[in-house]
Amino acid sequence: PTPPPVLTECPTVDPAIAPVEHGDTITADETWPAGVHLVTFDVSVRSDATLTIEPCAIVKLRPAYGIDVQVGGTLLAEGTAELPIRFEPEIEGGTWRQIQISQGQARLGGVTIEGGGDLAADPLSAALWLRGDSGTHTPQPLVTVRDTIIKGAPKMGVRVEANATFAEDSDGLTVSGAGSNPVMAGPGSIGSLPAGDYTGNGIDEVLITAGDIEWDMVLHNRGVPYHVGRFAGDSLRVMGAAIPQLTIEPGVTLRFERDGDFEVEHYTGTAPATGALVAVGTAAAPITFTSAAAAPAAGDWVGISFGGVPDPRNRMQLVRVEYAGGP
Repeated sequence: PTPPPVLTECPTVDPAIAPVEHGDTITADETWPAGVHLVTFDVSVRSDATLTIEPCAIVKLRPAYGIDVQVGGTLLAEGTAELPIRFEPEIEGGTWRQIQISQGQARLGGVTIEGGGDLAADPLSAALWLRGDSGTHTPQPLVTVRDTIIKGAPKMGVRVEANATFAEDSDGLTVSGAGSNPVMAGPGSIGSLPAGDYTGNGIDEVLITAGDIEWDMVLHNRGVPYHVGRFAGDSLRVMGAAIPQLTIEPGVTLRFERDGDFEVEHYTGTAPATGALVAVGTAAAPITFTSAAAAPAAGDWVGISFGGVPDPRNRMQLVRVEYAGGP
């Protein structure tokens, strides 16, 4: 048979042609070609199955439904700037549930995800949700993104938790128009946040939930502050069996909830600390630890503490610690 022509631009969508409907569990490899598709019920990609969405596909989703990639499943949606792929609500201005990668794998390139994140289903909804295995104390790269845009999410653009991470070759993630934060990530996930643009949202801060950083990690300067904790008293800790080192890039700002703290090893005593901090700023781009309060005051948060016998790798230079010293 004659192979299909190679696309150089996306064909014009004919409104008279009904979209191809989807709403089933995918247990074998399946491809959605260029054209309009409509998700009428949750699509679940199961183990050993791959859903390939080809360039120039437009995937519309009905309210409350989404795409789930489960353990062993794979989603491939690799378009380009000239041949993009879109995920958008069926009704213009509406919402849909999300793309959820639950210990599966995905590659997203040249993709726009618009209006994802159903607040009725989850008050912490996100258009793209990565979920690892919290019982596995190692990073779990689940998704590669390249030149991917997430916009108009009712709550957050991206949610990454349970030690899920973006793959190292990820680059060019843009999140804008989110109702709150562009990203909410757990301590095991935050170091994988790709380079991109995280401005133009309801709250231009990357939210880090409380917990432990358990392996070597770099906290990158992504152009917006990090907000540590969702609740008063939340702690961010560097400690673990692998004796991790957290390296913070110049220009990073971490803003702490009231009574929150930052611990490099939680436990006191004569045992060696199981974590280290390297925070080296520059004169032009210092590193700042500060209060998240709208009107900051002395003692808003507890501060930075080093437990056990501090690791000789610890280094703080050209760092500002503001409004700390709380009881």
